Amino acid sequence: MQTTRALLGSMALLLAACAESETTPTDAAVTPDLGADVTVADDTDDADAPDDVSATDIAGDDPDAADVFTDDVGELPGDVTDTADTGDSVDGVKDFTLQWPIFAVPPNPVVEGPESCAVYLEERCDGGKLARCEIYDTAAAAFDDEPDPMLRRAYQYDRWYDLYSSPDGQTAERVFKTAMPAGTPESVWSDPANFAQWTGEGDSAIWTGTALTGYILRYLHTGTEADYQRMEEKTRVMLRFFLVTGIPGYLARHHYLLVPEGTPNTPDHIFRYNKDSDDHRDIPNPETLDFLPELYLSGLGTPRWSGDPSIDQMNGPMETFPMVYGLLRDEQLKADIAEQMVCYLHSLRRIEIRNLQKNAEALDAFQQFFTGDALNLDPDDMDFQDLDQIVMYVHPQINTSNEDTYDGSCKEFIQMEPWRVLDATSDTFLLDALVLFQDMARPENRPQQINHFYIPSIRGGDAAHMMHLTLMAYAFTGDSKYVDFMN
Repeated sequence: MQTTRALLGSMALLLAACAESETTPTDAAVTPDLGADVTVADDTDDADAPDDVSATDIAGDDPDAADVFTDDVGELPGDVTDTADTGDSVDGVKDFTLQWPIFAVPPNPVVEGPESCAVYLEERCDGGKLARCEIYDTAAAAFDDEPDPMLRRAYQYDRWYDLYSSPDGQTAERVFKTAMPAGTPESVWSDPANFAQWTGEGDSAIWTGTALTGYILRYLHTGTEADYQRMEEKTRVMLRFFLVTGIPGYLARHHYLLVPEGTPNTPDHIFRYNKDSDDHRDIPNPETLDFLPELYLSGLGTPRWSGDPSIDQMNGPMETFPMVYGLLRDEQLKADIAEQMVCYLHSLRRIEIRNLQKNAEALDAFQQFFTGDALNLDPDDMDFQDLDQIVMYVHPQINTSNEDTYDGSCKEFIQMEPWRVLDATSDTFLLDALVLFQDMARPENRPQQINHFYIPSIRGGDAAHMMHLTLMAYAFTGDSKYVDFMN
């Protein structure tokens, strides 16, 4: 039988009034992974490098790397084996895609008894007694005084992330004014007086999604109400990356408050001091967004969001929303998720590159540009030299050069007629191709700038992304035209 070790509130009598201890951070061994020297980074985005790959995405800290609560996440509903055996059967795909939830909703292991809680070692005063969040063994019906070291470390990691690495729920990296060697007490490194700034916020959308994956898996393991609420709130945080833009389906990398130079920094929110990027925008009508911090509306600065989302950033919602959708109880939250993801798919613009067989030089150039110099094919792989047409789907960027003409409405369906056509037999083909390459470069901020692109004709990963998006739209809407499109 599986043993669930969840976080529950234990009670301990105090010799003094516990109210004095409510805000005192514990000195648990929760230490940041920092070297001896810490350099305060410039206040700039950690934007992805060209080709939608950034140094942070490759080697950065994974905010859910320590999560180990994945022993039993339940079985997929329905007969998965029979569905897989249907091969290319559209009906099999459709039947499987409409099955919610993907994961079985876990039972709550503690219906009566101690109250569940979400932050390890969190303390509060409760009726004159100190309530502390501790690890509870459901099989023994007792608090675990000597938990497994890895389990304890994982909960410590979650404490560090929840309290100290997610301003307004967004994932960012905490930078200190001085070096914080391993073993420095939490009460020292968490002190706002030692906070220098946030960095890495330019990749917040993807890493917040990664964190949400950890939240989902932890809830699936423990089943506690506190872990459900923790997961639901993080889902709302993920959805807010869309809502702050005011453009259905358009993802922000992060949101922040643009403040005057000299404004004291704070670990509670993300501040920026320079209005230095064309793809950053003011949050439209911030007073209508009830989730924004009060400070955003205080007049201290201007609420803004960071644009130019890459495919990497889109992985945040694309991977987590299907996982969490069937677990959510709030139908409006589910409807909002469906709206944003379907509108994103509909916002992609179609580009066709035609008649490549009539221009050998053009075919070779596109093969080199889109597939790279080190393309190694198996004997039964498709031969790119046989391609006569390449179909792309791209995400158009809003920036200062097109803000007056940008169409941010949610379209009715995936674009089928091409937005742009490049004809290899045309006298202007070379110029058209150069313009396209410039529009795909980052960060140019041109009128027809492209945030990111999918080329399912020649890139398997992009084809998988498009299939995933299309089936997600089908699963959310039940409209079989998405399956027809995929085929």
